[in-house]
Amino acid sequence: MAQFDYYATWNDDWGLLECLLHVTHAVLVPNKWYEQDQVDVYEHLTDELKSILHRRGQLMVFPPFARIDAKAGLYKHTDGPFPGWYTVRPDSFGENLQWSLSGEFIMDGTTSLSNGILSCMSEYWNHENDAWQKPSHELVQFYRHVRALFRKQMTKVDVDGVGLWMGSEAKSLYQSGQAQVMLYGKWRRVTANG
Repeated sequence: MAQFDYYATWNDDWGLLECLLHVTHAVLVPNKWYEQDQVDVYEHLTDELKSILHRRGQLMVFPPFARIDAKAGLYKHTDGPFPGWYTVRPDSFGENLQWSLSGEFIMDGTTSLSNGILSCMSEYWNHENDAWQKPSHELVQFYRHVRALFRKQMTKVDVDGVGLWMGSEAKSLYQSGQAQVMLYGKWRRVTANG
């Protein structure tokens, strides 16, 4: 699986979303609970989408050439917290990228940034021939294009000898000691000693 990890604030993530939608004309499907067997589809960043992502910051990103196989990619739950409701199965939805936004939260009075992840799965279920298949060349190229767009809006920042990609606001907060980032299971923060 190809994967790009980064750190960002919500404002950084909104900027990435705006750039993605403007440059690539992608279609977004939030990975959330659905009461009906129909998914929400977004072509623009809206307040409604922001609200959804604040609660569960996971998206499927469909390139303009992809076909969304919504019915085949939904799983109906018979029990659990929402019996009769549906969740999406990204590997069964047609070719797409998965994006878990970084976002931010406050922990013990400190802004905390966990990593965001953009990924391209190594296999997808093809419902037309009932078989797993590798991502198409076009999807791999789309992933590389989106990763390059993200990197253009970020800077690599040294955190304990590791170069981490950060959005501009995340970088500013981290380097000024106002935010911490999770790295190898431990919170890292710039202190007065450096």
